[in-house]
Amino acid sequence: MLIFFLAGTVLVLAMIIFSRTLWAPSGMIERLSKKKWFQNHWLSGGYLFGINALYFGTTICLLFLPIFTNIPYLHLVLMFLATIVSIFT
Repeated sequence: MLIFFLAGTVLVLAMIIFSRTLWAPSGMIERLSKKKWFQNHWLSGGYLFGINALYFGTTICLLFLPIFTNIPYLHLVLMFLATIVSIFT
C-alpha cells in the first residue's frame, strides 16, 4: 500500500512540475476564458464538484463489476483509473 501511495505522490508531483508542457487544446482554453461562469470561482467550483460527483457515482456503479467476474484486483484498477481521470479533469 505504501508503494501505491509513493507512486501516486510521484505522479502528482510530476504532473505539477511538467504542467506547463502538458498538451491542452488552445481553442478550448480560449472558449473557456470567455465564459462568464468560468470567471466566477463559485460557479466553476460547483461545476468541478458536479463532474467529480458524476465520476464518483460512475465509479461506485463500476465497482459492482468485480462481483460478477473472476478477475482479481479489478477494483484496484478501477479506482486507480478513476483517480487519474479526476486529476486530469
